[in-house]
Amino acid sequence: MLTWNLTADLPYYSFYNYFRWGASKHSENSQALTAHVKAARTPKIKRYIEICLDRAECTGLDQFINPDCTLVPVPRSSPLMSNSPWPARAISEAFLQLGLIKEVIPCLARIAKVNKAAFQAGAESRPLVKNHYDTIQLTPNLDEPNLIILVDDIVTQGRTLYACKQRMQEIYTKTDIRCFTLLRACSKIISEFSI
Repeated sequence: MLTWNLTADLPYYSFYNYFRWGASKHSENSQALTAHVKAARTPKIKRYIEICLDRAECTGLDQFINPDCTLVPVPRSSPLMSNSPWPARAISEAFLQLGLIKEVIPCLARIAKVNKAAFQAGAESRPLVKNHYDTIQLTPNLDEPNLIILVDDIVTQGRTLYACKQRMQEIYTKTDIRCFTLLRACSKIISEFSI
């Protein structure tokens, strides 16, 4: 059984909070950002990244995003079809276009569909880490880097990220693996969101 602690076992960094429900300005802004990200609109994603980088709140980001890291996009919940948007890849490519990282290596792929966590009623009905792990394949096509950053669009509980980390750690045993998500799902407003 795979168990984890999101912050201790899986260091991650997020720029924005995502509020799926509600009609407040915070919720509306986060929902608009999420729509751009889910559609893999790289120019918009680049702009959101630039906004965050201009803020003083990015303390510690260099431990996740730096010129020596390799970004690995996390696969979607189903196998990728041609011309389908891949939000994690779009985020990764935005960092590359901004000159903030060394490379993007899409070496993880979903080989079978899992239920999309966002559409489940609660945590107990979402796919387990094992479900994700069993449906993700790694094609090892890079030398052992010092730092791999798994990139995803939104983190809620971290199950997909943790399964991807387990897959990567099997091959890249000496590599420091961390995570970056553009958004972190929140059930209530915990800080100001502005664009």
